[in-house]
Amino acid sequence: MANKKAFSIQVQGKIPTKELFRKKSLIGLDSNVLVDCALAQEVTNYIIDLPISKRGIFYTTNKNIEEVKDVLRHKHKYSRREAKAEVDDLLKKMKIKIGNIKKDDKKLGFSYMDKYKEIGAHLPDAFIIANFKNNHISDVFSTDNRFLDVARAVGLHPRKIPTTYKIFEEKMKSFKKYLRR
Repeated sequence: MANKKAFSIQVQGKIPTKELFRKKSLIGLDSNVLVDCALAQEVTNYIIDLPISKRGIFYTTNKNIEEVKDVLRHKHKYSRREAKAEVDDLLKKMKIKIGNIKKDDKKLGFSYMDKYKEIGAHLPDAFIIANFKNNHISDVFSTDNRFLDVARAVGLHPRKIPTTYKIFEEKMKSFKKYLRR
């Protein structure tokens, strides 16, 4: 039996909560990941189940939210009301924090656009990446290789999320292996 005193901590005075508990980090979500999550619960589950997701809080920008609604409406034929309801449900389900793109983000985004044009930077992504950088977000999820390349170039830690098709393909492979047993 272990000695209880070996596990006790001697503390003099009060310890600020910040020192006791490490603050959860923010994880940036690009709009293409949010679209996949809105269209398939399996993608949402995949992202939520990632080990890094357990240590962080999901974050996106108002620009991403508008892009997701536009893609749902124009590409997937959702009505305006359906797209808004789907996005609101996703934000609630994944507990996503939303930030606004500000003047500083746009200024930094323009500089990223000029500096990283050769690796595929385009303006909306540059603003979003600048917002992530300005909000001290280090981990970023996307399915877009150009977005990930620019994020890497500015010092963020990009993480490629598999497409919906790849996630379903992996589930089918594991299901087939299960059936063979």
